[in-house]
Amino acid sequence: MSTRWITKGKGVDHRHIPITSITPNPSFQKSFIRTQDGFKIFFVNGTFIRDHIDIDFTMGGHGYRFPFIPKDEIWIEQGMNDKDATATIAHELKEAEEMKSGKTYSQAHEKANTVEERFRSENAMEPHKRLTFKERYQILKDREVIQEQIDKLNSELYDIQMSIREHKVSENALERKKIIENTLEELKQKRSELTKKLGIKHQKGVWQKSYSVLEMYEKGLWK
Repeated sequence: MSTRWITKGKGVDHRHIPITSITPNPSFQKSFIRTQDGFKIFFVNGTFIRDHIDIDFTMGGHGYRFPFIPKDEIWIEQGMNDKDATATIAHELKEAEEMKSGKTYSQAHEKANTVEERFRSENAMEPHKRLTFKERYQILKDREVIQEQIDKLNSELYDIQMSIREHKVSENALERKKIIENTLEELKQKRSELTKKLGIKHQKGVWQKSYSVLEMYEKGLWK
């Protein structure tokens, strides 16, 4: 069995204690890590959560941020290396403590980012900037615009292809077909880049959940 090293204490503390890593469960079931500062910490299958519960779950979360997580628990995504897992735990602990004391998510997230950035800097790790909800919202909106463009071009391309089958196509239409195909490739690449920024896979059902998140933001239900 391998050993993971998880930071002990509040915020950034360089005292480390080992815990036994647990083989990631392919389903939603949690794998217990340890208890820290009054929170029970678990590894979870992040991909499963994004595909079936909440698209906005990335790297980690807690009950003051996500309603499906108990208030006394912190969930960390499986598959990260040891230092990234430690940095994420430090982030989620700080964020949960701040929100528990009455801070908004944005206020707590900013303080948690400071804790995580300091830990990464002191441990010679690559900096990692988590997207705020507003940033994620903008990426989703940008992706939505690109998807609309793709759908429109696909419809036009279909009409041209049908004309080709019926031998009713002009030289201009054939040239237009090449332009559409090249443009579609570029748009799909941009869509893929935006998807990677969100840290999620493009699977059936995921983006429908994204749009409901957009509606919540537009109605002022997210702070």
